[in-house]
Amino acid sequence: MRIITLAVALAILAGCATPPPELSRQEYLALVNRTYEGATAEEVLAAAEKLFRLADPRQVQFQHFDNGFRMYRRWGVYMVLAAARGTDIWDVRAVPTNGGVRVTTHLTRTESAITAAPVGTSGGDTSVTAVTTPAAGGVPVNSTAIYDLFWGRMDYLLGRRAEWMTCQEANARMKEGFTYGPLDALCSVTTDDLTPEDAS
Repeated sequence: MRIITLAVALAILAGCATPPPELSRQEYLALVNRTYEGATAEEVLAAAEKLFRLADPRQVQFQHFDNGFRMYRRWGVYMVLAAARGTDIWDVRAVPTNGGVRVTTHLTRTESAITAAPVGTSGGDTSVTAVTTPAAGGVPVNSTAIYDLFWGRMDYLLGRRAEWMTCQEANARMKEGFTYGPLDALCSVTTDDLTPEDAS
């Protein structure tokens, strides 16, 4: 029974999804950049900070720069015989343009897994010890779904969209083939996923 449980846990941690298709340079730049006409850099950065605080107000930390910020969100998922933990890192930059602001964002993730492994003792008994895999550092999250959700929520906070994009809507868009890739950086058991109305 322990072996079955461990195998299931490892499968959950490893993931069985097919790797997303590699984006071309033009596709990637279109994914991570937006221009907001009539907005200021401070308005855009305030909207992005609010977006992340709504997703997980207890776990976000910000490192601010002159033209943007870096947001860190530590998370963990725990199961019976396995666990995973990591940090989502969002870089957001806002550069004024003629009549607006050009915004760039990148999502990277560090992640490690902790699993239970049987260990034999000199007396012939078997015990269980925790084995931690090394953290993968700064791996880019090439998910069109997560960026689609990020920009949809930015559009709402900046008055370009009438309704807040929910996780359910983002999942539906992915199932319909408009986007692909994980959404867990903003939609998962490790996030609170508040709406602006919840916060007010």
